[in-house]
Amino acid sequence: MKTKLYSTLLKAGLSFITLILFLGAFAGTWRVNNTDNSADFVSIQAAINNMTDVADGDTLFVEGSAFVYSGFTLNRLLYIIGPGYRLSENPQTGTLASVAVIDGTAEFVSGSEGSVFSGFVFDDDNSTDDITYVNGVNNITIMRCYQTFAININSSVQNIIIVQNYFEDDAIRIDNLSEDFFQGVIFDNNIVRNDFNRSTDASAPRTFASVDNNIFLEDVVVTTATFRNNIWDPLGGSASINITSGIIENNLFFNSQLGTENGNMGFTDNTTVFGDRTGRSFDEQWALDDGSTFKNSGTDGTDPGPFGGSNPYVLSGVPPLPVIYEINTSGFGNQENGLPVEIKVRSSN
Repeated sequence: MKTKLYSTLLKAGLSFITLILFLGAFAGTWRVNNTDNSADFVSIQAAINNMTDVADGDTLFVEGSAFVYSGFTLNRLLYIIGPGYRLSENPQTGTLASVAVIDGTAEFVSGSEGSVFSGFVFDDDNSTDDITYVNGVNNITIMRCYQTFAININSSVQNIIIVQNYFEDDAIRIDNLSEDFFQGVIFDNNIVRNDFNRSTDASAPRTFASVDNNIFLEDVVVTTATFRNNIWDPLGGSASINITSGIIENNLFFNSQLGTENGNMGFTDNTTVFGDRTGRSFDEQWALDDGSTFKNSGTDGTDPGPFGGSNPYVLSGVPPLPVIYEINTSGFGNQENGLPVEIKVRSSN
């Protein structure tokens, strides 16, 4: 029933974040921590396997740890939420800078339709096994993760939502190219530091539903229904871009690579886009400068790039929950007056 409700609300135009909060309000929550014995579970897989206590539609809050978490295979509907990534490099992301690192594969298989996976780091040990793997399952949301390798989509899929992620390497790898069913795949508000290639086989097209409000820093080859409000700022001088789309509008291209029709714009110096990036964090540096001439130049007056649109990128991928980022106290109190404490809290959308 919850999967049908998810689809209905999405069609009604609710944001992905609103959907998570709405659906999560009607389910149980569980702590996962591999170093704290007071937690409900010590591993993600143990929580998934517990069919007695953990119901479909429940939320697993995976806490930051100095030790890596093993990979998992998800075969039922759960919301798996981590604390975000590279937390010490952005202000107001929490009093603790511990992240949840996955060493292995996060695999979504039949039965996990409607699940959400958010706020994790994948182990950067040069192992291609440390990936998110969507194995022929529909209606999966992957958001706010630090992806060190490409998301691997295998076999026929539809309604896969990939938003607000930071890709250190290639973004998408599509396997089983004999399959024709690839529909409703959304790729929005991501930062992609390496190549974005829809497929290694040009004879097997995979058309995305939308590729909007991203920044791409290397080669781009994609077929998509819409390609809007993106920024292409190649870090390598030999990078190329090839877009097949019915709608290509309000994008920023280095050297006006794809022309200036339909609201598309060009630049030769990225300081006119991002301003002086000195002192900015690894992901904040890709936000438009307040004084940029390209400010509000996207469709509907939004900013081009990952920080624009209806679901803007969130620094360090922190979850849509209240976060305590500063605690101040004198350290002295008494039974009559208690201990005065000042707490500063922020919440991402």
